Amino acid sequence: RGLAAAHAAGLIHRDFKPANVLVATEGAVKVLDFGLARAVDSPSPEALAPLRAAASTSLDTALTRTGTVLGTPAYMAPEQHLGEPATEKSDQFAFCVSLYEALYGQSPFDTSSLLALTHSVTQGQVRDPPASAAVPAALLQIIHRGLSLDPARRFPAMTDVL
Repeated sequence: RGLAAAHAAGLIHRDFKPANVLVATEGAVKVLDFGLARAVDSPSPEALAPLRAAASTSLDTALTRTGTVLGTPAYMAPEQHLGEPATEKSDQFAFCVSLYEALYGQSPFDTSSLLALTHSVTQGQVRDPPASAAVPAALLQIIHRGLSLDPARRFPAMTDVL
């Protein structure tokens, strides 16, 4: 609900990932680190150039270019990997990557290198979940829709995911 509330307030998180989620002692889930957030209608400098893979770049570290943080590659949507501006649907994609990881214990994409990750994300190559996973098919369908290559095929809003 944290991302849905941010979107309702006109904000895009741009770096949603498990490290930015806190479960409080009473069980409330909090979305943290809005340092990269921007208003929905504000110009996005990340459209300057496509992301360039670097062998030494970590998959779970936020990247910067000319002082602009683009996001964390392992959770970035295809459009972000291609240098396009992040939107609410990019946050939705990152949420679904995180949910897939929480349910299956692995990324939905090839994370053997940044280049492999970028390729699998931008080609929409989502891994099949482990056969031993006991996750309802309806939940997997929600995740797959949220991980759609085309943002228009994702849910209209985070509230629809929930």
